[in-house]
Amino acid sequence: MSAYEISLLSVVGINVILAVSLNMISGFCGQISLGHGAFYGAGAYAAALAMIATGNVLLALWSSVMVVLMAR
Repeated sequence: MSAYEISLLSVVGINVILAVSLNMISGFCGQISLGHGAFYGAGAYAAALAMIATGNVLLALWSSVMVVLMAR
């Protein structure tokens, strides 16, 4: 697979995870959740900063996970 296909599948996978989790909260439970967008944005921001600073994909992944866990 080319780099473009891998990138495209990664973006699609992340958005599917976000959509399924939001469907579980609002669809099945009937609750309104505005936190999903905030956690998604905080993780993306941390990953972007880590990629710019280091260029290491694994470090960017772990930094985004840590930022979201600390925000909880």
